[in-house]
Amino acid sequence: MQICEKCGNQCFDNERYCSACGEQIKNRRQLQCDYCGNVAVDLKSNTCPSCGAKLAFDLITFTEKVRVCGCCGEKIAPGARFCGMCGARTVFGEIKAAEHKDTLRRRRTAVISLVIIGIIVLGISIISAVILHDERVYRESEEARISSYEARSEEQSRQEAEWAEAAKTADYTVYTAQELADGAGYVKVGDYVEVTGKLITRYHGYSANNMEIVANEENEGKGEVNFTPYESEMGDEFADSHAFGDTVTLRGRVSNVFPSIHVVWVTWYEEVTE
Repeated sequence: MQICEKCGNQCFDNERYCSACGEQIKNRRQLQCDYCGNVAVDLKSNTCPSCGAKLAFDLITFTEKVRVCGCCGEKIAPGARFCGMCGARTVFGEIKAAEHKDTLRRRRTAVISLVIIGIIVLGISIISAVILHDERVYRESEEARISSYEARSEEQSRQEAEWAEAAKTADYTVYTAQELADGAGYVKVGDYVEVTGKLITRYHGYSANNMEIVANEENEGKGEVNFTPYESEMGDEFADSHAFGDTVTLRGRVSNVFPSIHVVWVTWYEEVTE
């Protein structure tokens, strides 16, 4: 018997190719003819050069399951995947090769499926992490915004209360609505003013819970003075007791000035009813 150097399979002495892997056998041993006893020096031939007898397979000759190669007609073992004489793939070898390809295909399909599932799971994990991160960032920013708004509102309320208290003893500069609008370029935020004008527009509703008025002279829309009540109850009472066209006098603090369009905003703290 000979040993294949590639796969380690045991091969018969007269085989040129490994019946398991199809590799050509190197360093073949010299064969001895079973009939005349001479050594077959020509390893490329399957016949004895002395007597012409065919060199037989060692054990294949004595088995009933011997098959024949479809290419060269030589006998081959039932489990041989390749013909030991010509190296052609046998029917059994074709079946095993097809089974091997099918196994590789199924393994490749399984690996691809696992990779796809892994990518999907990874993608879902990343998306979930991003969503959770965004929600956490949004929640934190919203909480910070609300906290900042509450702190700012509290500070504004405190500041407004201080201004309202200062308004009780403040020195007021007296204007008509027209004079204050015309002098918008000179009045400053923080000035305490007493303004008399005609009630032209009134905003009073649930959304704002306050009331704003525009008290100005009939001046063809050039300039205006807007009043915002310090407290919503003050605005409610004012709205219920006044009508359009009434002339009113209000005292308050200048909160915003827009000189370019002659508009002045005043937070008012009391109505002068003298």
